[in-house]
Amino acid sequence: MVLFKKIDIIFLDIEMPVLSGFELISAIPDQSKAKIIIVSAHEKYALKAFRYPVFDFLKKPVSIADIRECLNKIEKQTSSNNHHEISDNILFVNRQDKTIFIDITQI
Repeated sequence: MVLFKKIDIIFLDIEMPVLSGFELISAIPDQSKAKIIIVSAHEKYALKAFRYPVFDFLKKPVSIADIRECLNKIEKQTSSNNHHEISDNILFVNRQDKTIFIDITQI
């Protein structure tokens, strides 16, 4: 079982092989603080997505600018004193199990 309390952000497609993204959202416990971002090629899901506890909807193909804007919205909503925007100085490192964001000005 996944511990949703420890997850900050979920990027989720709607059309998946075993269950739909909406079915997965419904399985996430209400007390989860995870921000759910739907990533789909189909605009037809956008209105339905916001009937669920979805933070944002990104249409495929998704650009780095789209992701940056979404992450900045999350940052603005979740932090008041420690706000910092995702800038062009961010290096995205994709691994099989996660994506790492590195601020190259801090290297």
